[in-house]
Amino acid sequence: MTDRITEADDSDAQPRAARGSVKTTQILDAARQMFTANGFGATSMDAVARLAGVSKATVYAHFHSKENLFVAIVQHECRRLERALPGSEDIDTPVAVTLRRLGHRYLAFLMSAEVLAIHRVIVAEAARLPALGRSLFQAGPATMRTRIEAYLARVNARGQLVMEDPALATQQLLALFRGDMQLRCLLDPEWRPPPGDVRRQTDAAVAMFLKIYAPPAPPDNSR
Repeated sequence: MTDRITEADDSDAQPRAARGSVKTTQILDAARQMFTANGFGATSMDAVARLAGVSKATVYAHFHSKENLFVAIVQHECRRLERALPGSEDIDTPVAVTLRRLGHRYLAFLMSAEVLAIHRVIVAEAARLPALGRSLFQAGPATMRTRIEAYLARVNARGQLVMEDPALATQQLLALFRGDMQLRCLLDPEWRPPPGDVRRQTDAAVAMFLKIYAPPAPPDNSR
């Protein structure tokens, strides 16, 4: 069985991984190490199987293809951020509090060593394997953006914010959070933001975002 370059199928990226087996964890850990050290193209399923201590047939039984295995790694990493994404339970929390909490965790997630390493591999392979790049985008960033957009749409419907296009507002918010910190970390592995800068940047991003989309002040009828 050879490593086939095919478009990854998000719905099948973890056909058996949901079982949470020890072997699945071993395979994901080994694959993450191999992909981030050697890149996607130079990593074989044989090498992943050897490092994981399982057979190549077991790797294919869990993930079906190298592309699906890589997508599963991205999904696994993104699940670490899921608890920070706003949901229906946050609707009664002040918007500023919810967005600041999201920003702090989102930026810390993006600049973690594991996520930066995976990001570098994705960028390196996207031009050669655009179908894989699209699958990875849908598995990670697009899913998170959809969750945040849904929250903004809810607070917009309640009049807590006023925006014509929650999808565009979501993109703007995430861009404000990132600034140039993520890019600097990607290009210079030795650079880390000074203490306090992540919180300062995300707090400023929320303040700017709310200034743009805050509802108009009620008229002053006291005069």
